[in-house]
Amino acid sequence: MVGLVVAFLLLAFGLIWLIENPSGWLYVGLGIAGIAFLIYSLRKQSTKERVRNMGVMAKELRRVAENFAPIEESYLSRKPGEYVFYERDQVELREYKSAGRATTGGYGGANYRLTQNLSVSGGGIKASSKALPEESTTIDNGSAIFTNQRVIFMGANHTREWDLSKLLGLQISDAGFEVSAGVSGRQKTSALAGDCLGMITPGIAFALAVEIYQQGKESAQKLALETADDIDGQISSLGK
Repeated sequence: MVGLVVAFLLLAFGLIWLIENPSGWLYVGLGIAGIAFLIYSLRKQSTKERVRNMGVMAKELRRVAENFAPIEESYLSRKPGEYVFYERDQVELREYKSAGRATTGGYGGANYRLTQNLSVSGGGIKASSKALPEESTTIDNGSAIFTNQRVIFMGANHTREWDLSKLLGLQISDAGFEVSAGVSGRQKTSALAGDCLGMITPGIAFALAVEIYQQGKESAQKLALETADDIDGQISSLGK
């Protein structure tokens, strides 16, 4: 509260000073222009960094596509015939939760006068309530392991496993930054999310796991190489 009062007083004094010194508007204009240039520079730098990371991801896809070599040093307890082909960290676990309920309505009764100064109402409140759309909420951070049979998330507070033999549906966002997957026997749909940061994004890695399970390693290699070529093509078009 005190901070708001101080800010208001400073703003008031600043306006009074500008009224008395019209030349001060020049400095205000220069300040605004400087802030706008700073924001533009930061955004441009962020875009360049993201493009660079996507380029590294294309190289990573080509490396993995060479033979999908099993990661022997993985600490995951594996099932018969199962092998780990990719692991990455800095992954978010998200779940879809309701944002609550919205209630609408009004009073539906009539007034009845008992005395000159006292009245009561008949009837009651008529209202309707409905659940708001579910929203994706991050509930944990950790690492993801991708095998030819499963996808596993391991975090500080939660673990999740997607058995590819029970997969019901898969939804992948642009560039694979988020992937949501439903499996039979689980009521809620969970999602994995994460920037590429030079690694393969969770969505693309999940798609490769599904491709290996359903179509085989050669088909997954083709998918990885096509994705890498597509990324390189988009990067080249941005440089023109």
